[in-house]
Amino acid sequence: GYFLGVQLPFAMGLGIDSHKYKAKGSTDTVNTNIYNLFYQLPIPVINLILGIGVGSQNLECADSGMSDDTVISCEDAYDKGSVTQWYTSIGLPVLPLFDFHLSYRSITSKKMKAKSNGNEMDYSGSVTGIGLAFNF
Repeated sequence: GYFLGVQLPFAMGLGIDSHKYKAKGSTDTVNTNIYNLFYQLPIPVINLILGIGVGSQNLECADSGMSDDTVISCEDAYDKGSVTQWYTSIGLPVLPLFDFHLSYRSITSKKMKAKSNGNEMDYSGSVTGIGLAFNF
């Protein structure tokens, strides 16, 4: 997955997260997309960012009848769920234009429901990430 953010001139910023992972105990994939609003705290040596976000989750089902692990939509079987998150990211400058970042995201999933029987699934969890930020 990826985490992208653009900081505005006054320490606020907008971002988007997109990531996929295998559902525990299943061949299905959870697809998460989140839009973020963040603030960079005015600390001189490190870049500390705090943010919140909202978005959606849906399932991608592996078609077990296909030999090539074809991925199909689960829209007919499951409702799309909504998610919220809070996150923090710490950036350490390594070059004048680049920061090394470590982030932690806590995601709360609003339960997706199976259309056939109404069973709810909770895909809440956390994500950690590492990467580079380009500053200009």
